[in-house]
Amino acid sequence: MRRVLISVALLVLSFGGLTAVAQASPAVAGVVTPDNGGLTANNPGNQSGNVGIPVSLQLSCSGGFPPCFWTTSGLPAGLTSNSAGQINGTPTTHGTYNVTATARDTHNTTSSVSFTWTLTNNLVASNPGNQTNTVGVAINPVQLHCYGGVPYCFWTFTNLPPGLSLNNLIQIVGTPTTAGTYHVGITVKDIAGTTASTSFTWTVNS
Repeated sequence: MRRVLISVALLVLSFGGLTAVAQASPAVAGVVTPDNGGLTANNPGNQSGNVGIPVSLQLSCSGGFPPCFWTTSGLPAGLTSNSAGQINGTPTTHGTYNVTATARDTHNTTSSVSFTWTLTNNLVASNPGNQTNTVGVAINPVQLHCYGGVPYCFWTFTNLPPGLSLNNLIQIVGTPTTAGTYHVGITVKDIAGTTASTSFTWTVNS
């Protein structure tokens, strides 16, 4: 809404003559400041991901009378949103989803935006990142994960440092026995026979 300014002409007697003086009055009661062009729900763009891999997305709005409060519809299974516009979760089903997000400001104005969220079901082997340990010191268990595909996953390794192995919790455990830099390869296979690989470096200090 526009702020209304009332100009009042006051006649002032000054040295035998009349002089017109313009005076601006305060804003009329109940009239609010400009809304900077209106509320706009900003489009985050189309999203993509993979089944089993956690996602996080923050929605944003501009203009209007902040803050804005959000509702969503059409989210992929496994994802949820809150009124602050945070979308989080782990998708469970592949496919393309048409998502609508609606922002509402404190003056009850709304703005909506739509985008797609495409999820694949590719088999993915998690990468634990490069590791560093010391000969003779037991390592903290390194948890591995696989995502997508057709459960369950079966794991094989190449060049794992001597003394380390995989336990039944899919954790690399043990005590390294030989110093060196090892380029470790990981391969997972699901029950459909699909495979996925990843690699990292494991440095064992003497």
